[in-house]
Parts: sequence; structure tokens; C-alpha cells
Amino acid sequence: MVGVVAEDYQLLCGKEQICAYSAPILYAAPAYTSYFCKTCGSPTPPDVVSDFFEIPAGLLDDSPGIKPDRHIFTEFTPEWDEISDELPQYTLKQLYRLRHGKDLPPETKIKSHYDVDNA
Repeated sequence: MVGVVAEDYQLLCGKEQICAYSAPILYAAPAYTSYFCKTCGSPTPPDVVSDFFEIPAGLLDDSPGIKPDRHIFTEFTPEWDEISDELPQYTLKQLYRLRHGKDLPPETKIKSHYDVDNA
């Protein structure tokens, strides 16, 4: 994902092709929402953007001139997937602290999509 400031972004065409799917809530509302093209299924930026949002890097035709700076949600990395570079690795809790300057609330229950229990 490539972080974008809304004032630096312009959707030229295809807004009517963008659909949204709200995944089941993992730990707190609102649910995680994924945006995609209803024709080809490719991930897209949201149809309505906030001040800052992310664009899936696979959509870019050219290099954005930046490289990844970290791995996130590493506690959800499948055991068959090996991170083999020296970039910093952050769990959800560590990333929350980095982004918000405080710990996740203690009552937060972290679940993965692999959890069988839906409670």
C-alpha cells in the first residue's frame, strides 16, 4: 500500500466501478472495508477519500519512487511465509502504539480470519 494525501490524488475515471465489502469485525467497529473493481476484482482506493488514504501498490503503472519501510500485522503471517529482509516488523499492537502513541485498550480482543470461533 502507498499512503496518499487526498489533495495529491485525483480519480480520473471508473468511480462507478468501485465496490466495497465490509469484512467481519475483528476487534472493534467499524468493520474493515475493502474496495475493489466490480469488473476485474482488482483492489482499488476507496470511492470516497479522506484526508489520507492508501492505494494498493499493484495498481500503479510506474514506480512511485519509494520502497517498503516495514512489515505490519506480522502475527498474522502464515507459517509457510518467511520474511527474509531486514525491514522492521510490527504486530498489530506495536503498530497501534507507533501510529497512535498509546497501547490498544486492554479490553481489545484480537482475532484473525483464521479463528474458528466467531464469538
